[in-house]
Amino acid sequence: MATNTTVKQSAASVVITPPAGGVLTPATRKRVATVSKNITEIKDDAKRLATVSRQELEEVAEKYSRAPSSFLAAIAGGVLGSGGGIALGTLGTTAVIVTGPLGLALGAAIAVLAFRGRSYWRLENATQKARGAMELIRAQIDSLPSDAPDNVKVELYEIYRSLAKDYALVAHGAIV
Repeated sequence: MATNTTVKQSAASVVITPPAGGVLTPATRKRVATVSKNITEIKDDAKRLATVSRQELEEVAEKYSRAPSSFLAAIAGGVLGSGGGIALGTLGTTAVIVTGPLGLALGAAIAVLAFRGRSYWRLENATQKARGAMELIRAQIDSLPSDAPDNVKVELYEIYRSLAKDYALVAHGAIV
């Protein structure tokens, strides 16, 4: 703003007083209009937030109370991560448009992994290995010719059952 320009802000509006005998430059007028518009938008948003009814809050709480805990952990981690990403982008030279979403994704992923814990990771790993092995054995069983010896069929089914039993033990150990 020009020298000696005063700005007074009240609850209702922003008043700009140019210096005595002076006139605001077009660039300053444009900046003032932008700032005034932003302040008005923020006030409007604050008023909308203040008028959120108890029923609306209860509806949101009800919706999230039915969500899985890992989803809620992702929400919390995403909020914290995006806040951190925005803060880093603001403090550093990196664009906030890049650091905010990266922080959101990283925060959500870390929160879900931390929430699930190592036992869940072991269960997930065992599930993938068991699924792959069982699909392979099942494909071998299905591809046997109809005149295949019975002992070959029995042996493949025993391997299939053994894999299922071993997986059940790992899954039970991961849950307990």
